[in-house]
Amino acid sequence: MKKLLLACCIIWLSCEEVPPDVLYGESFELACGESVLVEVETGEIEVGFQAVLIDSRCPLDAECLWPGWARIQLWLHRPGQDTIYLEPFIYGDVFKEDTTTHKRVFSEEYTVTLLQLDPYPSSEIAQVDPDEYTALLSFSLNPVPLETYRLNLVAWDVVREFLNNPIDGFDIDSTAVVTDTLLVYVNYGGGCKEHDFFLFGSTCWGESDPPSMLAVIIHDGHWDMCKALIHETLRFDLSPIRDWQGDSGTVKIIVKDAPDAVRYHY
Repeated sequence: MKKLLLACCIIWLSCEEVPPDVLYGESFELACGESVLVEVETGEIEVGFQAVLIDSRCPLDAECLWPGWARIQLWLHRPGQDTIYLEPFIYGDVFKEDTTTHKRVFSEEYTVTLLQLDPYPSSEIAQVDPDEYTALLSFSLNPVPLETYRLNLVAWDVVREFLNNPIDGFDIDSTAVVTDTLLVYVNYGGGCKEHDFFLFGSTCWGESDPPSMLAVIIHDGHWDMCKALIHETLRFDLSPIRDWQGDSGTVKIIVKDAPDAVRYHY
């Protein structure tokens, strides 16, 4: 009888669900080479710290012309889906308390913020061992999945955050609107990886005739180190404006760094 009870206890313990390492909305630390399970509203996602891609932050005990930055690579995996790689970054002299200067990076579904990366460089340490890095991270699901080639309408605060933060540089040659599509002719360095572009438009429109919308394009080159000059035509679906407004009209779209504004008749 005792053996039977012991066997039942073992079976019960083996069937008990293992709780996730991190609850949704909590910030968490992750050492390089390790991973954690993050609980989200739709299940669990495993987040792994793959590598430190660059750490050029100015040492705290030194004077530099610019603060530098650090960039890491994470992998995100949900059962039954492909693994996604994201590369959050942080500028020098930015720590977890500096909430207004943290920069988010994102895929269509996920948003990650690097709140702090330790150890911080010093003049005494010529090079940090990759295994010694620890990242403090914030992870969340986008309320509405972002679409790479579709206008994402967001609050003004989100647009303002990205105005001086293109993640990876690129140039806009010209823009045009054809029916419900914004055409953006761009060039950028690369050639070895697929690049992602996201278009954000503010829901706070300027009072003009017609009203104006400020938009910004975010470019993520996924650490493409190749130097070929790529020319590409980006096509963004503007129909979310018509769906949001629920009526016909005209809006002047001002895309940051574009030579000219364009008008969209919806």
